[in-house]
Amino acid sequence: AGLDQAVGTAYFPRFIVTMKLERKAFDKDGGGTASLITEESEDLWHLFNLVAKGDTVKASTIRKIQREGATGSVQTETKKIMMTIEVKSIEYDAAGDCIRFSGRNCEENQWVKMGAHHTLDIELNNKLTLGKDRWDFMHLQSLDAATDVHKTAEVGVILIEAGTANFHLLTAVLAKDVHRVSVSLPRKRVTTTGYDKALVRFFEQVYTGIRDHVSLDLVKCVVVAGPGFVKDDFLTWMIQRATQTGDTQILQKKSIFVTAHASCVHRQALKELLADEQVQKSILN
Repeated sequence: AGLDQAVGTAYFPRFIVTMKLERKAFDKDGGGTASLITEESEDLWHLFNLVAKGDTVKASTIRKIQREGATGSVQTETKKIMMTIEVKSIEYDAAGDCIRFSGRNCEENQWVKMGAHHTLDIELNNKLTLGKDRWDFMHLQSLDAATDVHKTAEVGVILIEAGTANFHLLTAVLAKDVHRVSVSLPRKRVTTTGYDKALVRFFEQVYTGIRDHVSLDLVKCVVVAGPGFVKDDFLTWMIQRATQTGDTQILQKKSIFVTAHASCVHRQALKELLADEQVQKSILN
């Protein structure tokens, strides 16, 4: 069964990964720009829903440029340039991970005449600047949801094993990788002093990761999951550390932390976790 059937539509009907917002600038009349980077396939879907005809899109593109030589001969060369177009049509190619914005050049450019037709291909890891004459409430809400998972996250998931912890924040429609801790641990020997010290250093980094990347006042639940006993050992250590240091934020929220089994600490374990009935109950409670 797919994720929809496994956990119902109330939670996580599909995974959408948030897009990177580099900067945004809006004027008092509601116009302005947002500079974005499409990091994963789902970002293109967000972008497709965010851009409308009449908007401007600025991005790097390849264009054939004609040069006239001293003798009057015309040479054509392919050049990478920055270009801004006013969008006339939008084509979303999900299979090819690409959006094609077609329109006319609307900014002075030494290589391309004003009004010249061009198509910008936006693919994965491309940077673009989206401009609107007016960003209405729905546009701003869509931009926020597409780029800042921290504000709307309802569940934190920490996938952990010895030396590795991957942090994820989830909302009703978003799954975002927000942090990773990776520490090299020595092999266990007859005397485990070196290993134990390294494990504590690892736990300390995971603890800091929770403080820095999970808004405990906002999330309903933090699932600490993994294939072995490290998840349980960490949770026990975390409560002890919070008690020793008087960390009231962790202590007041300790009831929202739950452990669960996961076959690995990679992203695919999220779907496995969210199909688990006990995890579903913890989330919904």
